[in-house]
Amino acid sequence: GFLATTGVFDFLLNSDAGANYSDSPATNQLVGAPVAVQRGRRFDLYLSKAIPTGGSFAIGWANTRSSTNSTFYFLNPAYDSGLTFSISQSLLRGFGTDVTRAPIEVARRSREISRVQFEQVVIATVQAVDSAYWNLIYAIDNLKVKQHSLKLAQDLLDQTRTRVRIGTSAPIDIVQSEATVASRELDIIVAENQLENAADLLKDLMGFENPQDWNSRIVPTDALEVTTTTAELEQSIAEALQRRPDLRQRELETEIDQINVLTARNAVLPQLNLGLNYGLT
Repeated sequence: GFLATTGVFDFLLNSDAGANYSDSPATNQLVGAPVAVQRGRRFDLYLSKAIPTGGSFAIGWANTRSSTNSTFYFLNPAYDSGLTFSISQSLLRGFGTDVTRAPIEVARRSREISRVQFEQVVIATVQAVDSAYWNLIYAIDNLKVKQHSLKLAQDLLDQTRTRVRIGTSAPIDIVQSEATVASRELDIIVAENQLENAADLLKDLMGFENPQDWNSRIVPTDALEVTTTTAELEQSIAEALQRRPDLRQRELETEIDQINVLTARNAVLPQLNLGLNYGLT
């Protein structure tokens, strides 16, 4: 993640400890004991840190303790401590803050891409829910229109039957009116099916899981109205270019590619380091 990438410039503390023991029979009098026994302990501590310019520095503290049963040693046990300072700086490959911070900048932009992608998902979800909601309103109004058309067709059928009964219309007109009524009844069946599908789609987008919720009825509180809006074309285009998440994602991906090109060019340079070491014992 991003935090893990930025940790490259954190201080790093290392420690190392160890102990040893050995004994061996003496082969001559210069050993100082019939059986030479050597004991040793070691404890080292190092603190290091990377430098943004492409180098690093370290401080080390080494400690050893050694003891023996030989009679020829004046310092027994003997302690040896040392303090070391070292610094290294890349002069060609790996030189510069742009190169050393490249992984951080890539991780930063990758995190921003993830945020933009999440924003795209939210926008698409909101748009889908909004469209499904208004499609449901349209389906309800469409069913009402179809029902009104059926009523008008039935009224016309009744009027036609009356005219045929009194002799002002031919009997064939009844067949045509009955066909119109049947067509309007078919339109209602189709409209009811569209209404159920629109409601199910909205319930699915809203995350309905309980079967009782699926059996419920959604009653919209809005109504379709004819409205007119005016917008400046240039202003709308500028706002769209500024706020569209997909364009922002492409910009971030282009920036990542540019960073990768920079690091790739630096990687082909020869390795040349300047080092400085100083130690105290």
